[in-house]
Amino acid sequence: MKKLHLIILISISTLILSCAANPARNIAKTMDKVYIGMSISEFKEKIEKEELVEMNVKVTIFKKVIQSYNHYAYGLPLLERTDIRFFYFENNKLVKVDEGERAVDYRVKID
Repeated sequence: MKKLHLIILISISTLILSCAANPARNIAKTMDKVYIGMSISEFKEKIEKEELVEMNVKVTIFKKVIQSYNHYAYGLPLLERTDIRFFYFENNKLVKVDEGERAVDYRVKID
């Protein structure tokens, strides 16, 4: 009986702790590190695993994908959240950050 109570207590504690995880906090941590006007070299120092999307004479664009998992059961994520941000640099300075444009949004703008 004590083992059953211990298992229930551990299960409830795990559930409460995993529910307290806030995936939005992960993107907030990233966004707190950047500011408009920062250089590309400083950006690369502060942001890990950034992906270069485009580079031309006028603009350099980086992409950052942040995945968060809220709950686990048998080692598998039950709830996954993916946040994507694009960072636009002109003349080696950050000028814009956004979530990008989905193809659906683009079609609506054309019509």
